[in-house]
Amino acid sequence: MNRVLDVGYRLLLSGKEFTIKKVVGKGASSVTYLAECNQTEHVLKECNPLGLHMHREDNGALVSDTELNKAKFEEYHSRFVEGANKQLAFRLTDDLKNTTSNVQAIYHANGTVYIDMTYFIGDTYDNVEDDSLYNLLRRMKALAQVIGHYHNMGYLHLDVKPQN
Repeated sequence: MNRVLDVGYRLLLSGKEFTIKKVVGKGASSVTYLAECNQTEHVLKECNPLGLHMHREDNGALVSDTELNKAKFEEYHSRFVEGANKQLAFRLTDDLKNTTSNVQAIYHANGTVYIDMTYFIGDTYDNVEDDSLYNLLRRMKALAQVIGHYHNMGYLHLDVKPQN
């Protein structure tokens, strides 16, 4: 089985069945999927770090290939959950309430961790075309202000790229 869940894969998380619709993105520590559960779309972020020798078993479990990787993978799990908890805290502040994804649940399954987030329709910056320099600068200023709020809360946001 592929290390990334296949489209159509049915993932059981705490009694809820999610069907993977597509891979939305891949990062250094995770894979993000668009999934459906009870006729509602969700974003599922899976702790699946690059750089660790791992494989996915036929039952969907993500497994480390070595004991050293197993210990590192557990560290990734802890940081992944810590990040989700920070995200929950950000949503409680006025400055970040409407700019931070809503975490609905954190699931431990398949030997890894999943964050279930609300799906919002929108485009990533690489798909947005501004009709003027003024509008581009306005958009970038708004983005910089949001990132500034993250930084003021002690979070270093390093994942700003057109695909996000």
